[in-house]
Amino acid sequence: MGTVLFIVGAILLFYFSWHLNRKSSEKTTMSAQEIEKEEERILMNTKKKVVRALRNLECRPKENSEGSMDFSYQGENFHLDFSGYGVRIWDLCWAGMNTSDVNFPKLQQAVNLTNFDLGPTLLLTMPNKDGDVALHTRYDLMISSDFDDTENYLTISLARCFQIKEQLRQKFNELLTTQRDASKKRNSIGFNTNCDAENQKESGEEKKSENN
Repeated sequence: MGTVLFIVGAILLFYFSWHLNRKSSEKTTMSAQEIEKEEERILMNTKKKVVRALRNLECRPKENSEGSMDFSYQGENFHLDFSGYGVRIWDLCWAGMNTSDVNFPKLQQAVNLTNFDLGPTLLLTMPNKDGDVALHTRYDLMISSDFDDTENYLTISLARCFQIKEQLRQKFNELLTTQRDASKKRNSIGFNTNCDAENQKESGEEKKSENN
């Protein structure tokens, strides 16, 4: 009798354990579906806000098949990627340089200095087979569901994308000027040293002539 009760108890325990696991699995699946729907709702809401703001700025955003967008603003072409509340602004291939250019190291240095100062990020692409490198600007924004001033936010953010270009040009020119000034100083020191050496030689010859 005890053996029978033990077997029945084991069977009931197994059944309830299986039943609870099944219910838990169903709840997890439903929760994942709800999360996915909420993420889709957030994404669509973000896109609607951005499209509305861009149209108010007299832009004509064009949505691509993969969900990104392209638009023009003040003569510059921009690309947008979306992820939930996140919006990534791209200003692609607006400048470039070949790695064989003697000033390329200065460009790299100027990019690093500029990225330290402003919100948008400057990116240098990997060189292609000819050694050409392109410059991109990337700017990551967050547009929450309760944020109402998307138009002004985008206007300021796009202005910063233009500002960082000017900032890079200034840094680059400053580095070139510093390099030229340093080069002039080195040439000046070398010239004076040669003159001093020549004067010393002439002075030595004069003393030798006087002794004779």
